Amino acid sequence: MNIINFQYQLALIIGLILSVIAGACGKIGEPLPPLSTIPRPVLDLMVQQEGQKMTLSWTMPQFNVDGSSAGTISAINIYRLIRHRDNSSPNFSSVNFDSNPWKSVQYRELNDQNAQGKIVFLDLLEDLKPEEIIDRDVSYALEVLNNKQKSAGFSNVVTLSIFPVPLPPTTLNFVLNERFIEIRWIPSGKGIDGSKVMLEVKFNVYRSEHSGVYESTPINATPILGNYFRDRSTGLGKKTYYKVRAVVKTPQGLIESQDSNEASIINNDIYPPTIPKQITIVSTQTSLDLIWFPNSEIDIAGYHIYRKEKKSRFIRISSDLIRQTSFSDSTVKKGTTYFYKVTAIDQSKNESGYSEVVSDAIE
Repeated sequence: MNIINFQYQLALIIGLILSVIAGACGKIGEPLPPLSTIPRPVLDLMVQQEGQKMTLSWTMPQFNVDGSSAGTISAINIYRLIRHRDNSSPNFSSVNFDSNPWKSVQYRELNDQNAQGKIVFLDLLEDLKPEEIIDRDVSYALEVLNNKQKSAGFSNVVTLSIFPVPLPPTTLNFVLNERFIEIRWIPSGKGIDGSKVMLEVKFNVYRSEHSGVYESTPINATPILGNYFRDRSTGLGKKTYYKVRAVVKTPQGLIESQDSNEASIINNDIYPPTIPKQITIVSTQTSLDLIWFPNSEIDIAGYHIYRKEKKSRFIRISSDLIRQTSFSDSTVKKGTTYFYKVTAIDQSKNESGYSEVVSDAIE
């Protein structure tokens, strides 16, 4: 090849390359789709057994995998696996959640309001009979989907063993007292599978001022061994709601039954104060003065004074409530013996019984 042919071929090659580059620079291609913002996986999934239902809870992710705010969450998908209990653990790192024996038990669409904060989900296991779940292990995992149905993967997997916990107690009723409400119930004695409960059964009591809305902790400090509890921390005259759960101790910790039927009561203030004590009478030149110990009730409104002469009956001589613990009677006549007794009145206008009778006269 001579030098001229080589230069000519080199020029053609360079020209071809330049034409390709120029053509590429001048062409407008299809726009690339925007990168999807995918929420980070849930890391704190928890599960707890309550009777035959499983309570799942977790915190929704606040950020996407790229660090931006997770504002495109549209749904969650919850998966469940039930298997015979043994000492092995399934290899969850490579499990296919879209195939058996895993089952999608809930696909829930979300909006901005319910895609934030702590989420609680109840798996009632209504599709299974008790004998299909008792003494087996149940596992859960979930994925959080964006508005394009994409996820960054599954949450942590949680597993627990299902125990034949007791059925909830029945027939809640009350014994009322000025200082407490006593809640009584009838234990079931049977488990959710119908068998006799072999574990020691105790109870937790829950209280609320609104039907169906309860705190997550019982009002008793420790589980109750027995069938009653005295609630000393509730007031008089307001409607109060109660529910009771059976509780058993298992290798997984304390497990509660489902709720008993809700029962409500109003402990009206129909309780009179205690009788005033230590009534003392002092005679002066112009009056007979009474003094007594104050009542200890916090709702004491005052006192009434009753008087009589020897052959008459007692009549109340205090037109208004006596706010202090003393009374001076200056309407007496010299030489006449007068008899007195005192009652206490609370803010609900309940009146105590009569105090001891004291008497004296002005000489």
